[in-house]
Amino acid sequence: MMRAVGAILLALFAGQGHCFLLGPWVPRDPSHTLAFTRIRRRDGGADPPPPFPLAPAAARPAGRAGCCWMSSAPASGEGREGVKSVLLSTLEGLDRGFSATGQQRKEVERIIEELIPMSPDPAPAETLLSENSKWELLYSDAPDIVGSGTGNGQGLNPSNGDIGQEFDAAEKTITNLVELKPPGLFSSLLPKDSLQLQVVIEARVLSPTRVGMNIKGTRAVPRNFAGVDVSRLPPLRLDLPVQPPFGEFEVLFYDGDLRVVRTGQGYVGVNRRVASEGAGAAVPSE
Repeated sequence: MMRAVGAILLALFAGQGHCFLLGPWVPRDPSHTLAFTRIRRRDGGADPPPPFPLAPAAARPAGRAGCCWMSSAPASGEGREGVKSVLLSTLEGLDRGFSATGQQRKEVERIIEELIPMSPDPAPAETLLSENSKWELLYSDAPDIVGSGTGNGQGLNPSNGDIGQEFDAAEKTITNLVELKPPGLFSSLLPKDSLQLQVVIEARVLSPTRVGMNIKGTRAVPRNFAGVDVSRLPPLRLDLPVQPPFGEFEVLFYDGDLRVVRTGQGYVGVNRRVASEGAGAAVPSE
């Protein structure tokens, strides 16, 4: 019975895409026609097929080879820390992308394009998988994470609490964490209720900037129910006998503190490291 329920949770989890840009393929919204399908892979490999037609190559500005089509000189003239500060300020109030408008998404993409050539780590995939670290999601434009206009907790949709990731260097795994809370209609009745969903991913380095993944299993960890702390209850687990492929992502920017990734489908995610014991040191700032 427990495994059957776990299978249902896994199907819902993967289907809803609470995998922080590591999930199954989702068609990209044609209205998102800016940066990230035009950003070339940093490792020099072939780009994934663009989810919408690009402008002819002759019509695109000359760019930095192996990075992106933008001018290699930052438009703002800011250094790395300055552009990071602008990005973080822009993300404030966007509720990780849940409340972002189309225009705000374009602005976020513009700033990230400027930040990418400043990434100080030439092999971020290798660095990420070689150290223990915890991350919080600051922004995503993937509809399987932030939905398509449904909002965060509106109507009967559950509200998302903390969203993050944990990297385990010894196990070579990435655990995606999503805290679910009651829909807004019931939040006043069950203000403390929450359930943490976890997807455990086996990760491997595909190139200096790309990480490949296979799904290992999923867990549902109760936190509070009807106002009662139930965190001591054992989690509901589903460990898979085989580990099916679960896609890949490319690290576009990484400095030890901030991480920007792109999926094979062209969606973007911005994550910030959460201070924890044993985490690797950040790359020194300029």
